[in-house]
Amino acid sequence: MILLFSHRKVNLGEQGADMFLPCENPIGGEDVLLATVNAASAGDWIVNLVPSPPQGHWNSCGPSCALLADIVRRMNAREHNDSPGGLRYDQANKTYNWIFLVPGYSSTTSSGLQKAKQLEEEYQANVMLFSWPADPPATIDTIRYPQAQAAARVSAIQLDRTLEGLNQFFTGPLRQSSQPVGFRFCMLLHSLGNYVFESYARDPIYAGETSIFDTIVLHQPDISSPRLHEWIDKIKFRDSVYLSYNKYDFVLRYSMLINDVRAGIAGGDDPSKTIKFIDFTHGRHVAADHFMFTGLDNKIVQEACRRMIRGVPGGGAFNLALDGANGFTLHPDTNTYVLNDPDWQMNRR
Repeated sequence: MILLFSHRKVNLGEQGADMFLPCENPIGGEDVLLATVNAASAGDWIVNLVPSPPQGHWNSCGPSCALLADIVRRMNAREHNDSPGGLRYDQANKTYNWIFLVPGYSSTTSSGLQKAKQLEEEYQANVMLFSWPADPPATIDTIRYPQAQAAARVSAIQLDRTLEGLNQFFTGPLRQSSQPVGFRFCMLLHSLGNYVFESYARDPIYAGETSIFDTIVLHQPDISSPRLHEWIDKIKFRDSVYLSYNKYDFVLRYSMLINDVRAGIAGGDDPSKTIKFIDFTHGRHVAADHFMFTGLDNKIVQEACRRMIRGVPGGGAFNLALDGANGFTLHPDTNTYVLNDPDWQMNRR
């Protein structure tokens, strides 16, 4: 199952993902739309907007609340459907896995949905995509990127309202049930999507709404490494916060032409030990990759990503040893798990 939350401007004359334009809704501020999404043939999408109530907010009582209430009812009844668009259930672990995905720079609604579909299939998970206007309508990257950063800062307001609504109508009812169902909720932030999150965490509107998530993953974050310590200890969560980095990430090296050192390149300083840092640099086939949760031929990295999604707690979660590789070694002084792979130089693409 894929749900779409967006505050993009909508052109109802278009179909599928093309109805979402590369700019925010001119109504502004706090207006977020909710839609259900199914994959169609030829790489297109069937998008069904949930009617908004007169107030214009998806989480004002109305059809959107009814949709989430029905999903909660089905989960409490242990219903599932593994066909395309169905409610996914992890039979082996008897758990409904949900991922809240915030994509990065230049991510159109269509490309965000494609990533959501890949995650759905890879992790047998249901995915909520928070589609923000990360693809501003300009032709020069030196103009587009600052515009995307500005859009990220504005999107913090919509992220706040979305998480408030999910707490009220989704996670709250699920976890307050007299017979709670197996349920894991992961917030997966990619690239500049982490700047949406940072802007939110730094804003006075943040009041711990992220406590609805079991795990929060800052994946290849396009945010300042030297300034990470200024805000990360404010974050509320149930189990763990992870930050992955790759010193050869080609996208973030390009970002550093106009920014300071990126956390997705160098990790960061976290005196509070809030974060578990994951250094993927020396993994076979990691090379200069910018996204490692799907499509990477490295079983150790794949297993680490699965454990981040499923929220495996405990200090030994990343001490893996698969297929003869060394797995991860914990450096306690920095709370960093470093992937040790003796063949990484030989296998770099």
